[in-house]
This record gives sequence, structure tokens and C-alpha cells, in this order.
Amino acid sequence: LAGPNLEVEYVDQALETELARELRVQKNGVIALVRGTGEARQVQRIRLGETLDKAQRKLKKLDKDVSKALLQLAADPRKAYVTVGHGEMYWKTGAGVLPARTIADMKAELKRLNFTVSELGAIQGLASEVPEDADLVVVMGPTEAFMGEELAALDAYRRGGGALWLALDPGTDADMGGVLTPLGLAFPGDAMLVGDTNVWVATRRVTDRYNIFTNKASTHPSVTTLSRNSKTRALLTPLSAPLTVLKTGEHKVEVTVRTLPEVWLDVSANVRFDARVEERKGWPLSVAVSGT
Repeated sequence: LAGPNLEVEYVDQALETELARELRVQKNGVIALVRGTGEARQVQRIRLGETLDKAQRKLKKLDKDVSKALLQLAADPRKAYVTVGHGEMYWKTGAGVLPARTIADMKAELKRLNFTVSELGAIQGLASEVPEDADLVVVMGPTEAFMGEELAALDAYRRGGGALWLALDPGTDADMGGVLTPLGLAFPGDAMLVGDTNVWVATRRVTDRYNIFTNKASTHPSVTTLSRNSKTRALLTPLSAPLTVLKTGEHKVEVTVRTLPEVWLDVSANVRFDARVEERKGWPLSVAVSGT
């Protein structure tokens, strides 16, 4: 691991008492990853143990632990807000909450990337403005309408250069036009995408046709992993609807993920292809928008 950006040093905790105190290491068998000096110093510790028997369980996931610690050190602390109060996906489970609508893993990944994650709703002030310390605002699958003041606050945050991540489900009352229209986007959500090949067979019923997946990703940085592994990996997008890209020209809008070309929009709502009113093509599933 040693190189121009990383210095590796082995020390004995009992002999280097001052350093051990500064790094808060009380025993040997600890990896201390350190960035900076003095008051600006950041430290991440990984406890392995002093014998192989004690360390074996830790060694099985050492790569993951080191990667997580290095990310914590390399990235400055950032703040992410997840909107609440509109039937959004949430990281806690409870009565009436479907397991498929939990985002516990998403929250854990944000924390791994050195984000602190907090709720943002009307109670937290969304009806007036997005907090100034927000590095990212996430809106995950709302099912109920936002107040006009909340949509205005999200739009103002975005126009001020804020990063906004918006994920929508079809067939809900969550009209996000106040945020999408200024970006040159629309999400009707009144019909779902269907495929009769390359679908996930879950029930062996015709409704499995809603379980489409795709490997059609652009070269945009947000989908690099999918794009590089498109020959062996695919993205499952069940119960999805397409975005509509309007011709405004005010922003740079790049479609990052499309459906496979055999997919159609089920405007007839019968899960069967009708060539008279339906079209097979690659429909936009996600876009990245830049510019204010």
C-alpha cells in the first residue's frame, strides 16, 4: 500500500505512548489510518486483535473496512437530507411499510461516503428553504403531493447549485412538476413500461412483464459501474415509467439509463403489446441535468 500518497509505519503501542495517546490507541493490533496533522488531523481506527485467532473474523472483511475508512478520510464530511412527510421511502420499517420501500442500505452507503443523513420536511423548514449546509437533497419515491412552497424551496436550492436526487414512482399523487418543468423534464407516470422478453420471472404470471431490466447505460459518471459491466450486469427496474425530455435547451440533459429496445409503454393497460397505439423502443429511465 505504501506510495507517494500513503506512508505505512509499524509501531509498538507500549513504546510509542505519546503517539498512541494522540491516536487513541490503547493496545496493539490496531490499524490507525491518519490524515493531516495537529488540530486538522483525522483518524480512523480498525481493531484487529493481537493474535491470529482473534483477528481471523476481522481479516475476512479487512478490505471492506479499509476501503470504508479511507473513504471517510479522503472525503470531507458532507450533509445529505432525505425528504419526509409525503409517503417517501424511508430507512426505518414499521407497520404498513413494505420491505421494498426501505432505504436502509442507501443510508448506510451515504454514511460510508462520509455523509451525515437527516430528515427534511415541513417541520424541518422545507416549506421556506433547504438548509444552507445541504450538500445533497434526496427525494425517494413520494406518494403524496408536496406543498407549492416546498417545491419552490427545492427548485431554489437546485438553481443555487445544489445537488438534487429525485426518484419517482408511477401512479401516485406526487406531482413534481414544480421541480421537473424548469429542468425541461416531465413525468406523466400514468402508464408503466412492459416487456415480453428479458424480464424477471417472479410469479410466472403475465404481470411479470412489469419486471423489466436493462443494461443500457451512457458514459455519464453517475452510471460508470453499470456502463463498464454492461455485458455481465443489468439493472432491475420493476413497475417503472419513462421520463419525458422536453426541448427547452436551457439545461444540459443527458439520458443516463434507457430500457431495452423491445420495451413498450402499456397505454392500453393490458400488459400486451398493441402495435396500433404502442411503440417498442429504448425509453428514458433516468437523466442527469447540469446547469442552473
